[in-house]
Amino acid sequence: RPSSAVSSDDEESEEEEEAPSDPAEPPATATPDPGQPQSLRALYEQTCKRLKCKPNSNLVKKLPLDPALNETVQEVDVSVNYFGPTGLQALLLVLEAMPKVDTLHLNDMALDNEDVQNVAAAAAKHPTLTHVNLSNNPKVSLMSARAVLGLVAENPNIRRLELHGTH
Repeated sequence: RPSSAVSSDDEESEEEEEAPSDPAEPPATATPDPGQPQSLRALYEQTCKRLKCKPNSNLVKKLPLDPALNETVQEVDVSVNYFGPTGLQALLLVLEAMPKVDTLHLNDMALDNEDVQNVAAAAAKHPTLTHVNLSNNPKVSLMSARAVLGLVAENPNIRRLELHGTH
């Protein structure tokens, strides 16, 4: 079975103004209905719609349209892009539906400490993720150290965590 990499290398602002969240709404999830196979592209677009953020056009182009190809994605590279907090959350929710992804490149994305906390929480639960690249995000500082340490403590599969170019 061929492996697939999802990458996006154009910088693009993808955040739209957020509407106030309704406390009665259930928490956002990107997990598809098990009875209905859904492509990663459709899942990402629906998740963005639900979170009221604009889908990153570069990522949309790279995600498979065929649900049968969901399991072929082994790498997600969205470096040198700006997603904003809500756009990043949409990506992290869809990451849950990528059962074979082992590498996540989030370098050069203007991430901050809160973003890293969210990435660490998602990556800590992912069963196949082995490599996370957070390098060249200068807004990331020692304040996110606890989240990063928690990630490697919680997920023994993480073998490579890149943080150069952070503070």
